[in-house]
Amino acid sequence: MDQKERRIIPLSEMVGNHSDYMNVIKKYILSEMEKHNASQEMKYWVGKDATNENWEKDMDMVFAAIEENREYYLNKKGELVIAFNKYEVGPGAMGSPEFVIPASIFKTN
Repeated sequence: MDQKERRIIPLSEMVGNHSDYMNVIKKYILSEMEKHNASQEMKYWVGKDATNENWEKDMDMVFAAIEENREYYLNKKGELVIAFNKYEVGPGAMGSPEFVIPASIFKTN
């Protein structure tokens, strides 16, 4: 929410109106989940650690909900944070995972 103007800022505006922002975010988060899985005992439900063979379809629905429901916020540094609900992308013991999205992933070369 823009506190000065008292309005909710669309996710697309937060990322500089990047044309393919949701795919960029999804690719970044999936990469971060796979990095986590490579070094941790508790795993996100992606790739070879998925709990079912349709994990990609499940993740597509999860990411569609991010855009639809605006499940994001800005942290104190002003960085975009995408939050997931408990059990949405991993075991309940992982809580509600959050991913800080670096602005640099939206820069085109």
